[in-house]
Amino acid sequence: GLSIVKISISRLDFHELSMISHEGYGTMFVIKIPLARKEANASAIQGNEKTTTDTNILDGIFILLVQDDLMLLESVPSLLRINGALCEVVASVEELIQILPDMERPPDIVLTDFRLPKNRSAVDVVNSIENEFGKDIPIIVTTGDTLEASDQVALRQAIILKKPISPIELVESIKSAVHSRQKTMTMA
Repeated sequence: GLSIVKISISRLDFHELSMISHEGYGTMFVIKIPLARKEANASAIQGNEKTTTDTNILDGIFILLVQDDLMLLESVPSLLRINGALCEVVASVEELIQILPDMERPPDIVLTDFRLPKNRSAVDVVNSIENEFGKDIPIIVTTGDTLEASDQVALRQAIILKKPISPIELVESIKSAVHSRQKTMTMA
């Protein structure tokens, strides 16, 4: 956990993480972050903050998120909604299979972690989505692992993003994948 935090902090300009530890007394972690301008703080309080300079960069994009990490179950949908996306969240492949037939419309894109509960993976997500909607829905798979060749083949055309992923990288990857799909559909 701490190594992930350290990597994440190192990717942020002007942020620092330090630790002071004394045996028998405890450990103190210090995270230094720069002050924001007053206008930026007011905007964030009103819920108008964006992760990029573009407003509503994901405006109206319907994203199906398959994620079992409790921290990410809250933060990722918030990030997506702040950027204008509509978001449906499930925590397992079983839950995904249960909601697919009743969805009002297919998602514009699926975002899933590679490793999921009950020995399931993004491969199961890809298969479930293709069985329900066909093969033209873009899928982004996030992973901290190096995938086996057989998994890469089974994921077919899925976009694989290696963790840690910055919020801007995630939002831009979603935007790019959806826009590529829209271009392909209008050319057909």
